Amino acid sequence: MTVYGSKLNIVVNDTLEKIYDQTTFNISDITWALQETLPQGYTLVVKESNITDFVNVGLHDYKVLFDVLDDNNQVITDQFIFENIDNDGYYHSTLNIKQKEVVINLNDIEKTYDGNEVLFKDVTFAQEGLLENNEFVITSFIDETATYLYANTYEYNVLYDIIYNGADVKDNYKVTIENATITINK
Repeated sequence: MTVYGSKLNIVVNDTLEKIYDQTTFNISDITWALQETLPQGYTLVVKESNITDFVNVGLHDYKVLFDVLDDNNQVITDQFIFENIDNDGYYHSTLNIKQKEVVINLNDIEKTYDGNEVLFKDVTFAQEGLLENNEFVITSFIDETATYLYANTYEYNVLYDIIYNGADVKDNYKVTIENATITINK
């Protein structure tokens, strides 16, 4: 059956969304609607897409190229005219990868004055929501000029990185840090 020149209008889903999870979208995640009916036994399939290129948080433009298969699974795409296609020959849509929420509870520090300053390396914490193989690394106190040395109680917070496979991925997280105190007794 020859249907040369038949027009196809495909509407690719507007926006795919997910929370950051260190994985990519799959081609099978792409959904679309075909505005026309293909002849019986013909199918529309995704031939190519860059949807698997994106892991990190953000809005990403992805593109999709389709093939039409006949009832013998032969590619017959050239028998159709695809409408509403961009100049590059692809349909375009958007991926939205959102930040994963993480809560870091800094532990209070209490010690007796001994003449030694409390350092950010002394801070311990509990975390909730960090993905496997991601490491929360404290890099300094937020107030880098503060000295936690003398008898007093100080509220503190920290600067940090989140490391995965040697790279800082903290931008993929929405981090809430619960402040804590340092108490140095006389």
